[in-house]
Amino acid sequence: MSYNVIYDSANWFDATWAVMIVVATLLALVLIRALLQPGAALRESGLGRTGLFAGLAIIGVLLPVLLIDVVGNAWGLKDASRPGNCQEVEGLVADFVPEPALGHRSESFSVGGLRFSYSSSDLTVGGFRWSSGAGGPIRGGLPVRICFVRDGARNVIVRLEVANPT
Repeated sequence: MSYNVIYDSANWFDATWAVMIVVATLLALVLIRALLQPGAALRESGLGRTGLFAGLAIIGVLLPVLLIDVVGNAWGLKDASRPGNCQEVEGLVADFVPEPALGHRSESFSVGGLRFSYSSSDLTVGGFRWSSGAGGPIRGGLPVRICFVRDGARNVIVRLEVANPT
């Protein structure tokens, strides 16, 4: 049986990361402008000086910490999908539970008795997280080959391959 690679952590930089970097850059520019020209920023925002600087401090501290965490998780898995760095399982998707339309609950399924779960809204965990509600490929009965690593009690998908239709 031949397979198509749908996800590989070695190619971790996708549109999500690009958007996050653009947003972080724009917020950093706003922060710099507010620090260099506090009067103009205050007039345009309608916030008081304390509110503006509190908001900018939160953005200036939390955003970099979040980005470092998220990018660090993805970067840490970038070599995990290489042969010998992960465990593989092959079989049909069973016990498929899709992520709800509003997210905030994990999508899950089993292959070969191993359970996998992920959420498209959870950026803090690396690995595959493209839910079926967002157009992801996983469906019940789908033949797949999965390369995964253990992260505590969780199986993290670092490479997902779907069988070619015959």
